[in-house]
Amino acid sequence: MRRGRSGWSYQQLGEHHKAIDDFTDAIELDADYYMAFVNRGCSYLQVGEYYKAIDDFTFAIEVDPNYSITFDNRGYCYFQLGEYYKAIDDFTVAIDLDPNNDNPLRRRAASYLKLGMWKEQNEDLGRVEELHEQNNPSGRKE
Repeated sequence: MRRGRSGWSYQQLGEHHKAIDDFTDAIELDADYYMAFVNRGCSYLQVGEYYKAIDDFTFAIEVDPNYSITFDNRGYCYFQLGEYYKAIDDFTVAIDLDPNNDNPLRRRAASYLKLGMWKEQNEDLGRVEELHEQNNPSGRKE
């Protein structure tokens, strides 16, 4: 049985410090288990330990540079730290990897807003609206 499963359960319960401990144990047993880094990074993000989260997400990206959620989460950490250009870079990669996910689009729009880049912000928000229309063709409010 792979370690870290309890960590995922702890995350679902909002017990992120316990999750961090469990994922750390999993990493100590198998340093190549990159999803433990992704999940521990998510818990670090939830408790506001953004630099530690960035370290974990960066390791995971080096192992699998095609997992868009990792770029999105690392970008969010940069956003929280006020490093908006780095955040935009990561959100852009996440969007390129998964163009139908509106989460990095909304987050990149917020980064553009912080930088006063109105045109770019409006373009991203327009794309978010397009995605919502594609996913909800009846026009019903979600």
